Amino acid sequence: MDEPDLHPGRGGIHLAEAEPSELALLGASHCQLERREESRALLRIGGRLPRGWSVRLSRGLARRGVSLVSGDARRVQDDAWLLELELDLRHADASGIDFLAVARSEEETGPVSDPRILDFALQLERDALHLEVHAWDAVGLLAAVLAQVWSAGLSPDELILETEAECAFHSLVLRDRHRAPPTASHARLLARALKRLQSSV
Repeated sequence: MDEPDLHPGRGGIHLAEAEPSELALLGASHCQLERREESRALLRIGGRLPRGWSVRLSRGLARRGVSLVSGDARRVQDDAWLLELELDLRHADASGIDFLAVARSEEETGPVSDPRILDFALQLERDALHLEVHAWDAVGLLAAVLAQVWSAGLSPDELILETEAECAFHSLVLRDRHRAPPTASHARLLARALKRLQSSV
């Protein structure tokens, strides 16, 4: 693909402020799994999560055969998050999964699969880096993308997942691991890392 657009934008990124009702949930982390039809479930997590939780959770779910269908996650305050993910459990048993423990576990390391992405786009703004990824849907796709994000010294502040037919779309707002504005160097490192996941088809 073409080189990423590394020119800073004018407006920057300003994530929406959390509602008071949302902030009231953040004193202690909580998790809820709501069963849906056709082996689907809705996972809701809110509260304080450690740095790198998204990599560990996505990797841990992939290891257990859980597919991510859609959802979103956003940082609402320092290390406090709200996320809602639709899961496909056709090839997994979620009854024994402690999702909060998976998100916090240092054992969830190492590759789980080698999915291929079709295309990606990067846009460097004043205080964040936007990443959009299109790929064939596969278990472990988000884990693979987030591993490359982490390897480039970045971490998501917000992410949106969508799946239609056999195609997946991921949209992420990134900062560096210490929540500082990313640089053009971060963008170039991430572009090189993601190119290694690109499909030749």
